[in-house]
Amino acid sequence: MTAYLPVTLVPLIITACIALWFWRIEIRDQTFRQLKIITDGVEAQVLDYLNYLKIQTSGYSTSMLIMDAIKKRYRHTGNKDSDWVLNGRLATDIKKFPECVEMLVLDVNGRVIASSDASNTGIDLSQTDYFLNGQKAVYVSDIFREEETGRIMWLVSCPFRNSRDNSLLAVLVCRINPITLSDITTERKIRALEAKTQSLRLGRTSETYIVNRDNLMITESRFLSDVILKQVVDTEIVRCTTKEGETMAVNYQDYRGVPVDGASMVIKETGWIVISEIDIEESIKPFQRLLTICLIGIGALIPLILFTSWLLSRRFTQPTMRLVQADRAMIQGDPSHAFISDHEIAADELGEVMRTRNIMLTSIKETEGEIQREKEKYKNLVENIPDAIYSALPDETGTVTFMSHQWTEWSGYTPEDFYRDPETWMKSVHPEDREYAMGSYREAIKSQQNYDIEYRVMNKNTCKIFCLRDRGIVVRDGKGNIIRCDGIVTDITERKQSEEKLKQRLDELEQFRKVTIQREIRMRELKDRVEELEKEIKKYEDTGGKAL
Repeated sequence: MTAYLPVTLVPLIITACIALWFWRIEIRDQTFRQLKIITDGVEAQVLDYLNYLKIQTSGYSTSMLIMDAIKKRYRHTGNKDSDWVLNGRLATDIKKFPECVEMLVLDVNGRVIASSDASNTGIDLSQTDYFLNGQKAVYVSDIFREEETGRIMWLVSCPFRNSRDNSLLAVLVCRINPITLSDITTERKIRALEAKTQSLRLGRTSETYIVNRDNLMITESRFLSDVILKQVVDTEIVRCTTKEGETMAVNYQDYRGVPVDGASMVIKETGWIVISEIDIEESIKPFQRLLTICLIGIGALIPLILFTSWLLSRRFTQPTMRLVQADRAMIQGDPSHAFISDHEIAADELGEVMRTRNIMLTSIKETEGEIQREKEKYKNLVENIPDAIYSALPDETGTVTFMSHQWTEWSGYTPEDFYRDPETWMKSVHPEDREYAMGSYREAIKSQQNYDIEYRVMNKNTCKIFCLRDRGIVVRDGKGNIIRCDGIVTDITERKQSEEKLKQRLDELEQFRKVTIQREIRMRELKDRVEELEKEIKKYEDTGGKAL
């Protein structure tokens, strides 16, 4: 019964671990996606706010009322009434610009000629960047701390130009409350972004803030007070974002030294970096809750698995073990225990399997008997014929897959030698005939034709030479591809020897015929010579010995 516990529980635990691992990755990815959404949203809101400040400021630079007051001021230099009119105009207009805390007008020399706060008139601001850049176009300064007063400043400036010749009349400077930038990164604004994005979920430790090019925080902190232009943020994400100049999403330690997941984005117009963070401890809480649930679930499943295992053991184990014993007996060749008796077979699905097994086993035994009888018949046939039968693969060496025992008498190599070493066939062929035999076999495979060749085989033990005739056919599959070659080898040694003796006898007869002919020719020549001599003798006699 206990064997079912690891079998069931281990796959469950492995599956749970894999699911938890993927779930953890998904949670982290989802966290980073949410942080990126926040940084993208804050960047868009900052850019919208900067455009709003520019539009508001440039709108006042085209105000006819302010323009007329400036012109009157220039026409009546030193006239307190004209100064009062311009200061009053600025004090009135600033009420329509709630983000602005002070509105100043600087002359072409950079001196304050009017202000919504009249106490600041007469100040020389000619060397400030917002005056110098404000002469050309609308300019938004970085948030900075004024050295003389220690006040945090954020200024927007733009030029007043004469409509006739476009000449510079003055420069309008609006001092913006830097706290208004923090409104964009406050939880209220982020909650509004969350309402637009259903996938966005904030936590109690999430925070969004902006860092300037000097790595100083320029918005409020959720955890610290009085941080604007005081809190240095030299974290990994700030360094990487400054270096790469693009969006980042990493885990690191924030300015508090707390491990966090964070995303960042550069506002290219200002060089500021928007950072959105959440403590890792909080970001992984969903994973921790799921892990706890899984552990509780697995703990609750163990008793259930044990009880189920006990039931299964009673229901299936004993019949299954009997099946195993019967199969083992069948493998070991014990027919007395291979069959399952009828009283051991229950009236259920497993019992039906047992009955089917008995029927199948009976059929198998009958089939095995038939196969064995056919094998014996084939074996007797093969072993009793004087020829050798073989099957070989259509490869370069003609690898033999079957070889009858007759070949052993000729070559001294057993069929097992052929199965073990593909080169055995070539080793058994007479060295003088190997090239011819192998070439003929390969040519038959290449041309896909049957073959009929003769070659000699030398017995490795007795060195006796046999002359063999090898006739083979190529066997194809259903697609026409050659799968093997089947052949029969006949011993033609006696025939060859008879042919050789017959040839030798014919050669001897031919030689005798040639000798006889030569002898007849010689006899004919001698006969002709005798006849000539007889003629000469007769002539001699007829002439009384004078003819010679």
